[in-house]
Parts: sequence; structure tokens; C-alpha cells
Amino acid sequence: MRLTTTTSYSSTTDSERSALAIDVRNLTKKYKNGKVANDHLSLQVDRGTIFGLLGPNGAGKTTLVLQILGLLAPTSGSIYVEGIDVISNPEKVKPLAGYMPQTRIAMRNLEVDRALYITGRLRGQSHEQARKQSEGLLEMLDLTEHRKQFIDRLSGGLLRVAAMGMALMGDPHLVVLDEPTNELDPVRRRMVWDVILGLQDYYKHPVTCLLVTHNVLEAERIVERVAIIDKGKVAAIGTPGELKSQLGDEVRLEVVIKPDVLTEEIALKVEETLHDFGRVIPFRQGQYAVFVPRVGVGSATDKILGALDGLVDDFRLSPPSLEDVYIHVTGSKIELEDEQ
Repeated sequence: MRLTTTTSYSSTTDSERSALAIDVRNLTKKYKNGKVANDHLSLQVDRGTIFGLLGPNGAGKTTLVLQILGLLAPTSGSIYVEGIDVISNPEKVKPLAGYMPQTRIAMRNLEVDRALYITGRLRGQSHEQARKQSEGLLEMLDLTEHRKQFIDRLSGGLLRVAAMGMALMGDPHLVVLDEPTNELDPVRRRMVWDVILGLQDYYKHPVTCLLVTHNVLEAERIVERVAIIDKGKVAAIGTPGELKSQLGDEVRLEVVIKPDVLTEEIALKVEETLHDFGRVIPFRQGQYAVFVPRVGVGSATDKILGALDGLVDDFRLSPPSLEDVYIHVTGSKIELEDEQ
């Protein structure tokens, strides 16, 4: 089964659009070399929501984000952010948005505290406003002891956190975070998710967070709606619950084969055996996921373990996840790196 949940949009009135943080219609971006990054892509994001963007390498996520922020002109289509026509007035959108790119972090030659302060000043804050907010963010993001380190000398994880701090400076209505938890240890990842969940309280007004991430299992806990982008189009969109419900009554059985018995011949036997019970997705060497009907899952599990007797190192059953939706839509496992 291949999930192809899409949403068709009718025309939007001015009053309806004013309630949206982002309204993208029939967006196409075609580069001079002929590559189509976005292909008649449409999506709407309600104000004040945490909205996830998922998709494989080269799917067009970063291209979409750059157009939403007014940093890249589309070939055709329309983009509105907070009711502003981005294509006609890109400069009006930039003060409303905080952006954390996946790469090419700004102000790399400045100390962390100075970079935060200057970011605030560039966004129209007074000296005192920028000083006060930068001090607060240093504490909130656990960067106080690193405040005098230069951005370009930070470790990969600390660099990501500092970049997030710059994105949060000022008083944005839209915060765009591209892979915010890359290279972070578990403690800092949890901190980042907590900060995202607390954005509404932090700013005291509705803030929309557009989250581009490969970390689906963690992001699933905080995103309110999600769009899966594949081949430049929106392949599926909805709440995590809505998308998972489209998978039907299936359960995911993960099987891990003992490394010391794994050979090419054994791997072939394992895949042939698992295919008798459902769709099989190989994750990494010796690790497989097979999607089996919920009804009779106990019997199927017993038969699989019996057929692979002596080969299985570990196994576990779990209900469908957002990552499973991703696999259904794109036919591949989520990669760790996004397109540039």
C-alpha cells in the first residue's frame, strides 16, 4: 500500500488568508538547469501552530522555505505570510520571521553573546531590549558559559543551539527551524523541543513554527500538523493522527538479525521469509521492519520467529508511527541530511 494523502485547496478570501500564517498556492520553482524543485505545491499553515516539513534528500523542502521567507523568487504561484504577498513584498516579510538555516550560519566571526545582541538590533530592538533578550536566551539555551566563544569555534551541537538563539531574537511571528537538533546530544535535543513547545508563552503572542527535521520520532511528539514533501509536491498533509490512521490496521514488527550469523545468503532468506507476512523495509544491515495486519499479529510473530529460529537477536512490536507514514509515501527511510 502506498499512502497518497493530499489536500486540494479552493481560492482563499482576504479574511480567510488573514487567519493563516502561511498560504502557499500552486508554487513552482524551476531552476535554469531545468531542475524542478517545487511542482505546483500548495499548503496552508494556521497561525500559532507547530508545523513539520518532512521529505527525502532533494525533495524541495529547503527551496520551499527560502521562498516562504522571501529569500528566493518562485517561477510561478503565490505565497502569503501573515497576509503579506511575499512575491510582491519580500522585504515586508523578513522582519516578521526568524530563520535558523541548516548550514551557512550568520555572524560566525562574532562571540555568541555579541551575535545574539546584534541580531536583535538588526531586527529593530533598542540597546536595552537586545541586551535583555540576549541575556535571557543565553540562560534558556544553556549557552552562558560559552558566551565569549566565537561562533565558528563552537562544536557542531553548540553551533546549532547558538543559531537557534539568533533565530529567536526580536519578536518574530514566524520561526523557521531547519534541522534544529542535528548533532545535539539527548539532553540538548530535549531542551530544544521544550523551547519550541514554549514559544507561545515566550513571545506572549501567536508564533508559528515551521520545523524541517529528519528526527521524526521525536518531532512527532510536538508537531500539530505535518506535510510530507516528495518530488517537489505535497504527498501527504494532516495531523500525525490523521496520517497514521491512513495506514490501516497494521502493526510494525522490527526484526534484528544476529551480526555473527549474518551473511548474504542469510539476509536473502530473512527477506524472503518476512515478505510472506507483509511489506518489508530493510533499515540497515541486519535490521528489518515488516508491516503485518493487527489481527493475528501474535500468530504472525510466532511464525516469523519460528522460521528464523536461531537468527534473531532482537525484535519488537509497535503501532504505526509518523516515520512509517513517511516510508509509505516516499518508499525510503528518512536520511540524516537535507538538500542544500
